[in-house]
Amino acid sequence: MTSATVAFPPRGAGSSGRACTCGARVIAQSAAWSLPGDGGGAVELLEHTVLGAGGVVVRYGRLYGPGTYYPVTPPGYPVTPPGPPRIHVAEAARRTVTLLEAPSGIGDVVDDSG
Repeated sequence: MTSATVAFPPRGAGSSGRACTCGARVIAQSAAWSLPGDGGGAVELLEHTVLGAGGVVVRYGRLYGPGTYYPVTPPGYPVTPPGPPRIHVAEAARRTVTLLEAPSGIGDVVDDSG
């Protein structure tokens, strides 16, 4: 069995977090759009820490399809200007599988159509 430890800095310590992995792969879910305020800072810290550990950040668009909050498509699509990126849940699953073995970096999982 593999084990992993990810150490986040204490609250207010800035984004100089360090991460350590011990024989495990770090893969983290993130958002494919900017979040305001503390949410944006938390996303930045998460992504910085995962990449520092040699992991993969998967930035998902807003999920839609069976079993999600939007069973058909998010309301208002298409819109001008465009809202947050989106992705059908089945397509997101297919694309995620390819990212499980990807080199360290950021993978955007969003509809190509916007």
